Amino acid sequence: MNICIEGTKRKRTNENGI
Repeated sequence: MNICIEGTKRKRTNENGI
């Protein structure tokens, strides 16, 4: 889940970094 990594690194969003 590469998309999740970017989202979690910035700020855990409800959309998993989408």
